[in-house]
Amino acid sequence: METTEFTVMGVKNPMPEDYVFTWDKVPYVAKAGTVTNFPKFLAEHAALKMARLIVTNQFGIVKVNDKELMDKTIASLLVENTGYAIPKPKTEAQVLQEQVHKMNEESEVGASEQAEVIEDSFQNLNDEKIVTETEEEMIAKEKKINNPKAAEADAMATMSSPKLRAIATKEGVWIKGMTQEEMVKAVMEKKYGV
Repeated sequence: METTEFTVMGVKNPMPEDYVFTWDKVPYVAKAGTVTNFPKFLAEHAALKMARLIVTNQFGIVKVNDKELMDKTIASLLVENTGYAIPKPKTEAQVLQEQVHKMNEESEVGASEQAEVIEDSFQNLNDEKIVTETEEEMIAKEKKINNPKAAEADAMATMSSPKLRAIATKEGVWIKGMTQEEMVKAVMEKKYGV
């Protein structure tokens, strides 16, 4: 297991009362007469604060300047690696990566089935397109065969305006400002009485 500065250390509280200290405005408690486990940085912080209190109370010193005394006291309060380590916290990217892997792991069982469903869906789409195109082509052919007038009207509707205007003028039905639809209708009425 990968660890960081969160390797656990014990803090021995030799005092008769619980020792409360804070880190980042959050209170922590080292129980009286026991060893309490903390992440290493908190344990070292607690030991420093507790050592000042013990040295001050024991020797009546207001300000502790004796580095050697402080180091010995701190060392007596810290219990090296208690055999417990906090796992290294995961980054957001690692958590996301695990979630994606889990999503795909769960779906791997049906992956081949999903691929078949997708292939079938594409095939169905292609089949529908072919049928639709075939039906449209058949309808267009029927119009041309069974109703030449409708075919001619369709052809005129797709002509450019100047070409259609020329036909309408030739038939004597063109009036300035006519829309393409009106020109087709007027030509058909003139030619076929429709």
